[in-house]
Amino acid sequence: MPLIILIIILTICPLAAFGQKKNEPTKEELAGLRKRVVYPKLVKHVPAVYPPKAAAENRQGIVYLTVSIDETGKVMKVEVRKSLFPDLDEAARIAVLKFEFSPATIDGKAIAVKIPIAYPFKLSQKAITVAAPADPNNPAAKPVVTASSNDDKKGPPAPTQAATKTDSKNNTPSTTSKTPTATTKNHLIQPSPPKLPPTSVADEQITVTGKNEKKVVTRYTLELTEIQTIPGTQGDAVRGIQNMPGVARAPFNLGLLVVRGSAPRNTKVYFEGLELPGLFHFLGLSSVINTDMISKMDFYPGNFSARYGRATGGIIDIGSKTPKAKSLHGYIDIDLWDGSGFLTGPIGQGSWALSLRRSWIDGILVNLPDVAVSPVYYDYQGILAYPLFGGKFKLIVIGSDDRLKVDDTEPLRFTSSFQKIIALWTKKDGKDKYRMSIGGGRSDTVFVYNPENLDWVYTRINWRNEYQRTFSKKFKLAVGMDGEMVNAEVSLKFKDRGDVSGASSGSETGFHLTDYLLNQALWTEIEWKPWSRLTIVPGLRGDFIKTKLSRHAFFDPRFNARLEAIKDTFFLNAAAGLFHQEPTSEYMASEKFGNPGLRSERALHTALGFSWKAAKSISLDVTGFYKNIKDIVVSNPSPDENNPHIVTNDGIGRVIGAEVLFKKQTSSVCPKIPGMKKCFAWLSYTYQKSELKESAVEKWRLFDFDQSHILTAVFSGIWPGQWQAGFRFRLSTGIPMTPYIGGVFDADTGRYLPIEGRPFSQRLDTFHQLDFRIDKKINFTSWNLTIYLDVQNVYHHRSSEYYNYNFNYSRRKTLAGLPIIPSLGLKGAF
Repeated sequence: MPLIILIIILTICPLAAFGQKKNEPTKEELAGLRKRVVYPKLVKHVPAVYPPKAAAENRQGIVYLTVSIDETGKVMKVEVRKSLFPDLDEAARIAVLKFEFSPATIDGKAIAVKIPIAYPFKLSQKAITVAAPADPNNPAAKPVVTASSNDDKKGPPAPTQAATKTDSKNNTPSTTSKTPTATTKNHLIQPSPPKLPPTSVADEQITVTGKNEKKVVTRYTLELTEIQTIPGTQGDAVRGIQNMPGVARAPFNLGLLVVRGSAPRNTKVYFEGLELPGLFHFLGLSSVINTDMISKMDFYPGNFSARYGRATGGIIDIGSKTPKAKSLHGYIDIDLWDGSGFLTGPIGQGSWALSLRRSWIDGILVNLPDVAVSPVYYDYQGILAYPLFGGKFKLIVIGSDDRLKVDDTEPLRFTSSFQKIIALWTKKDGKDKYRMSIGGGRSDTVFVYNPENLDWVYTRINWRNEYQRTFSKKFKLAVGMDGEMVNAEVSLKFKDRGDVSGASSGSETGFHLTDYLLNQALWTEIEWKPWSRLTIVPGLRGDFIKTKLSRHAFFDPRFNARLEAIKDTFFLNAAAGLFHQEPTSEYMASEKFGNPGLRSERALHTALGFSWKAAKSISLDVTGFYKNIKDIVVSNPSPDENNPHIVTNDGIGRVIGAEVLFKKQTSSVCPKIPGMKKCFAWLSYTYQKSELKESAVEKWRLFDFDQSHILTAVFSGIWPGQWQAGFRFRLSTGIPMTPYIGGVFDADTGRYLPIEGRPFSQRLDTFHQLDFRIDKKINFTSWNLTIYLDVQNVYHHRSSEYYNYNFNYSRRKTLAGLPIIPSLGLKGAF
C-alpha cells in the first residue's frame, strides 16, 4: 500500500503545474541575474552584399535570424527564423556567419549561446541606421542588427556603392557615399552592433547551448555537427557512438553495442527517456533515427544516474529535436547505401517534422565477390511539437523494418521491425522542472534457417515521470518513476539434439511461450555542492518486477563525485554503484524451456578518473574502471533432478580497463596544413580485459566479445569555399573464438559433428581500417547542394570476421569483411 500511494503522489505532482502561474522573478532576483550574466557584444561586423536583383526590384524588409555563438565568441551557425526573400535571407546569413562577438559569460565562465538578430534590408535616400526588434511578436526583445543602403536623393531608388568606416569612439559604422552607377554589382549593407543586453532578464531570448555541468564520472556528449562528417558513417550521427571509448567493434559491423565488456543486451537505448528496441539496422549500415530528428546524444559507458535502470552495461540517451521552422524546409539525401527525405514546417503555434529512408545497398552487395547477404531496410520518424498548459508537448512516431536474405542456396531469412509512438510534456517553472512521457509499440523479430525458425514478438508500454527542484546553487533534488509493461510471445522450432552424447534423433520439436512483465521503478537523486568546487551526487533506485511465474525487487544505491582541483582546468572524478537487469522473458516463461526462478543480474560499477581542459577547444579524459558481475544467466550443461532447468544464475564476470579520450573541438587551432581554417579531431583508446566464469567449478574464460585494445583516430579539416575533408582510422584486437579440432561422423543424420577445443582460446586477426570523406557545399539563391564522397576501407584490408569450416571440420577458411566501398552522395536542401 505505501508503494501504491507513493506512485500516485509522484504521478499527480506534475499535474499540479497545469494550473499554476509562472513564478515571476523579483526585482532583486533580476538584478542578481544581470550581475551574473555578461552578454555577447559585437566586436567585428562584416557588411552583407545586397543582391542586385533585389535592389533592382526594390525588395526590402527584415530577415529574422538565430545566431549560435561558441565559448570563444565565434559564430558557429546562423538559422533563418522568419524568411523575407530567399536571396536576402542568404545574404544576411552569410554576412552574420562572419561576425565576431565577445564571449557571453555566467559567473565569469564563458558559455555558448544563441541570440536572435533582426537584419533589415532598406533602400533609402541616404545612409541611415534602422533599428528593428529581434522578434516581430516580442518588441521588448533587444538584440538587433541594423542595416542600410544608399541610393540617389532624387528619382527612383537605384543601386549604389558605399564604403564603410568605423567610428573608433562608439564602434558604429559610418558611410561615405560614392557616385551611384547602374552597373554596380556589390551593394554593401552597414550593420550596427547588436544592442545588448536587454532591459529585463525575464525577456531575454539568449539560449545557453553549452554542455551541462558534468555530474557523472564518464559521460560523452557527442557534438552532432562534428560527427555528421566523420568518415565511414555516411553522415549518420548516431553511428558516431561506435567511435567512443569503451565501445568494442562488433563482428561484420553488425551494429551491436558492446560496452565495457558487457553483452549487447546489457546496454540500453533511450529516446526521450523511453527504451527503444534497437538503434541500428542490420549489419549496422545505418541507425534507425535521422540525425536531423536529434537534439542531443549522451553516452554513459558505466556508473550512470539513478534515472536509468534495467541495464548493467551502458546507456545511450537520445533527445528529439524540436522543429524550429517558420516556413517549409527540407532536403533529399541520396548515396550508395540509401536515400532519405526530410521535411519540416509550422502548424499554428507549433511545428512538425517528417523523415523517411529506404536502402538500396542490397542491389550492390549481391554483385560483390564473397558477399552473399542482401539487406533491405526502411525507417521513418515524425514529430509534432506544440505549446500546451504552459509547457511544451511533443508527439513522436518512429518505426523501422529490416529484411535479410543470404542467397538462393542458403535457406536463411531474417526480418526485424518495430513501431513506437511517444507523447511527451515538459515544463520549466522557475526553480521547478516537470517531465512526463508515455509510449507504446510493438517489435517483431523472425529468424528462419529451415527447418529451424525463431520468432519473438514484444508489445510494450513505457512511461516516465520526473520532477526536479533547485533549492539553491548548492542543492538540487530530483525524484521520478519509470516503468514498463511487456507482453512477450516466443515461438521456436528446431531439431532435437538427442542425448548428452551429442547423437541426434533427427526429430523436430519446439514450443510457443507467452509471458508478461510489469516493472515499476522509483528513484531519487541529490546534487549537493558542499564546496563550490566539489559536487556530490548520491542516488537510489528501486525496481519492482512481476512476471507470470515470479516476482522480485532490488535496490541500487549509486554515488558520483567530482572535484574541480584546478579552476576550470582539472577535475577529479570517482563513482561507485549497483546496477541490476532482469532476465529476458523467454527464459522466465516456462519451467521446461527456461527457469522462472531466475534472479536479476547484478553488477558493481566502480570508476576513477580525471578531466583536463588543456585549452578552450582541447580536452583530455582518462577513466579507469572495474566491474564485478554476479548472477549471470548461463546454460546448465547437465540438468538433473536437483537442478532440472536448462539455464541458471551460476555465471559470474569481471571487467577491468581504462579509457582515454583526447578531443579537439572545431576551432582555428589546427596543424599547419595549407589553407585549412578550422578542424576537429579526437583520439579514443580503450584497454580492457573481460572474463566470464560459467560456474564455480569452471575456469575463467574470455567474454565472447572481449577486445583488449580498441583505438579510433578521427580528423576533419575545413577549408574556404565550404570544403571539408577528413579520415578515420580504427584498430582493435580480434574477438575470441572457440576452435574446432576435428569432427565425428553421425550415422543417423549423415553429417559430421564438431569437436570443440578449449572455449574461446583463439582470436581472430587484428582488425584495422582507414576511411576517408570529403564534402563540398554549394549555395544557391534559395537552396544548397552538398556533394560528398565517403570511402570505407581505403587500403582494401579484408579483416577476418569468422572462421568457416569444411564438412568434417578438418580445415577452415576466413570469412572476410567488406571490401573497399566508395559512396558518392548528393544532398539538396531548401
